Amino acid sequence: MNKINYYIVVLFVLHSFSTYGQKKLTLEDIIVQAQEQSPFSKQAETRKENRYWQYRLYKSNYNPQLRLTGNVPAYNKEIAAIEQNDGTIDFRSIRRTNSSVNLGLIQPISFTGGAVSVNSSANYFSNLDNSALNGWNGTVYNVQLYQPLFGFNELKWDKNIEPLRYEESRR
Repeated sequence: MNKINYYIVVLFVLHSFSTYGQKKLTLEDIIVQAQEQSPFSKQAETRKENRYWQYRLYKSNYNPQLRLTGNVPAYNKEIAAIEQNDGTIDFRSIRRTNSSVNLGLIQPISFTGGAVSVNSSANYFSNLDNSALNGWNGTVYNVQLYQPLFGFNELKWDKNIEPLRYEESRR
């Protein structure tokens, strides 16, 4: 009798462990779970997220942009032909460095495809052979209009297309 009780207890324990953590699912639960975890569902979800960020990029193209550009000290050595007062030509070595920095605020214009910018720049020139020829040059501000005449207006086209793409991805 002890042997039979022992087998019953072992079978009961094994059955308990095999069903531990399992829950009963209905057919509707299995269908919903399969739809959520299918490759096509993951692909649609990824496409929706990508289109959202593409739409955000499209919207940011209309914001003003602050640009800082520069040229670290550039070294240049050349031999230049210099005409003398008596008409002869003297060849001299010229060593120089120059640096520049530009700061600009650019605003795209959507209906024309151009851009308006306000810029400021500073330049430094140094002649290494003659220390008296060092100096600064700068522009406090200038206003520029960049307008392509026969170019494709990407901003205007995007204004028509991107909201449709975004709405399609949301649906």
